[in-house]
Amino acid sequence: MANTLNRYGDLSKFITDLSKLELKFGEEVAMSGNKDYGIVFDMEDAPCGFEELRPFIANLAKDICELDNIVQKFAIHEGEDFSDYNIFAVTTDENYNVYLIYDSMKVANVCECRFEKKGEKYYRLG
Repeated sequence: MANTLNRYGDLSKFITDLSKLELKFGEEVAMSGNKDYGIVFDMEDAPCGFEELRPFIANLAKDICELDNIVQKFAIHEGEDFSDYNIFAVTTDENYNVYLIYDSMKVANVCECRFEKKGEKYYRLG
């Protein structure tokens, strides 16, 4: 199994400046450029509008590496190889749980991992 910890660790590839976050196509906010990680925040089921979510999205971009590391460590613990899955989208629900949506590079498969934040710490829910 490949070591994929910290693969989203270059914070400079994420858009964390509130003024640089932009709503595209009415439903997506780029969290990183296509030439970087290509991750978008999906607004389709968001609990409120883009302007209200701006700070949430910018802060979440700073936490992507930590969240992905939790997923990777869980996969390693379970004996699974998750190295060919990449985050392509992130979203939230009315409780501000965070969903990382992964796409496989090898097979036609999409999966999502859900997190809850309590205080400053994230907990994987599923």
